[in-house]
Amino acid sequence: MPRGGGTLDLDGQIFELLKRIAALLISDPLVPAGFGLFFLLSWLSIRLHSRFVASGRERMGHYIAGGLQSWLFAVTLTAPFWWDAVFGAKPIHDVKERWWLELPLWPDTMVWWSASLLLAMAGIAVAATAAQHLLRHQPSRLELMIYPRTTGETIIFTLFVSPTAGFCEEIVFRGVFFVSLLQITHDAWLSVAVSSLLFGLIHAGYGLIHVVATTAMGLILALSVLHTYSLWPAIVAHTLYDMAVPFLTSLDELAKADADQQKELGADTSSK
Repeated sequence: MPRGGGTLDLDGQIFELLKRIAALLISDPLVPAGFGLFFLLSWLSIRLHSRFVASGRERMGHYIAGGLQSWLFAVTLTAPFWWDAVFGAKPIHDVKERWWLELPLWPDTMVWWSASLLLAMAGIAVAATAAQHLLRHQPSRLELMIYPRTTGETIIFTLFVSPTAGFCEEIVFRGVFFVSLLQITHDAWLSVAVSSLLFGLIHAGYGLIHVVATTAMGLILALSVLHTYSLWPAIVAHTLYDMAVPFLTSLDELAKADADQQKELGADTSSK
């Protein structure tokens, strides 16, 4: 492919990016040390999950290990900017503004948007549930795993898993990914669409309907960030929505779904 004359030199850009990454790794030992710490803590969280599974508490292990990995991922992606703020290279206000972590200018904006987002997410969830019943959707193992059964699991889900998902997922998808896409594409609507689709795709383990529902939720959450210039209404609504899930889920239906899944597993085993 000819270079110059306005043609995009993709090979040259990739090479330049790799050179900059290599220079950063050489010049600042904290960068590889940070990544090393990230992978070490990730490995420890996986080991922790294995311990819970071995003790017969797989769901609790999923909650705790998954939550720790979410925090690690969010902190790792934003760590260089917080490092600059802590050591004075950039004002903390600039860092918070970059990730839309400033509160909305007016308090009523915060309340109105948080409540509106929560109601919209609930409406999407009701529509998704109706679609699942209409299509006789059989929940996946991961979908069954996420809902708490015992009091202890409900407490951990409500006080740890839900705030973790609300904060970390908003930081990653409506913060890091959205900001990066805006800088790359200079197109707000494309950035909203792509970041929302990515948000939906990470929920693929729960089934196609769940992917569609979470993509729709991602769209309204991203639009709220564009309008308010703040992640906090999305964080609050996301957290409250997740906190409500265990109390709106029928344990009888979950028990029936668990029993049906066990029968299917038993039938598959006997057929082999």
